[in-house]
Amino acid sequence: MIAFDEAGRAILAVHFPHAEVVDRLDGEAPPRDVDESIIRRETLCRFLRFVSARGNTRTVGSRVLLLAFLLGQSDARTQRQLAKRLRLTPGRVSQMLNVARRDFRKLAKGN
Repeated sequence: MIAFDEAGRAILAVHFPHAEVVDRLDGEAPPRDVDESIIRRETLCRFLRFVSARGNTRTVGSRVLLLAFLLGQSDARTQRQLAKRLRLTPGRVSQMLNVARRDFRKLAKGN
């Protein structure tokens, strides 16, 4: 996907496979009597607030790339490849992934 940054430059964006989030993070399945479109809409809104909070364009982009990596949707297959793409050290990427896992679990649980 293509998106645009604050300066109007084209940047890569990542498709968010919301249907897989609960499975990959050991979350609970939604109740059977709830409209799934409402759940999808609420999940997407929480996700957008989550990735865009406390950050500039670079921070938001980094969080999206980290989450794509955690969901297996990144072209980076290793943390080292992800670090190179983010222009960070592998150690820093490891730290960021640990934080992202924790934060994303909270997001998936609705906290």
